[in-house]
Amino acid sequence: MTRYAWRWSIECTFAEAREHLGAGQAQSRTRRAVQRTVPFALSCYTVTVVW
Repeated sequence: MTRYAWRWSIECTFAEAREHLGAGQAQSRTRRAVQRTVPFALSCYTVTVVW
């Protein structure tokens, strides 16, 4: 139960980033682009929330 509660805030963050920034909808073709797209979107989301 503790692990579920700890993970819940992370899952909410991912869901909000996908909803507001479209983090999961990027159309990348190269492996490096795929590896950079989601972390960049999450970084943008973090800056937006902190701002």
